[in-house]
Amino acid sequence: MFTLKLYRNGPLPPDGRAVIMEVAGVWVTHCSGDIKRIQTFKKKVGVMDEDGGFDCYVGGTPTEEHTAINSDNHFGWAVLENAQGKTTEMFR
Repeated sequence: MFTLKLYRNGPLPPDGRAVIMEVAGVWVTHCSGDIKRIQTFKKKVGVMDEDGGFDCYVGGTPTEEHTAINSDNHFGWAVLENAQGKTTEMFR
């Protein structure tokens, strides 16, 4: 299992922390404008959960073409940590 930590632009952690969730894995898609779409898998990688996964966007600046992005699902940066708390991936 991994821990995905999503941060808003602004203060450094712990004050800037926005969302922390446990995931089995993530799928990252690179969008235009340096934005990355992160799809989470809670139980098994590649299999969507019954309640759906948590989709969010990290980095970049959303434009009018990014209609799926709103202030609730756009974050400035994210960190994926393994079970030992070591950073395995950083998204900006």
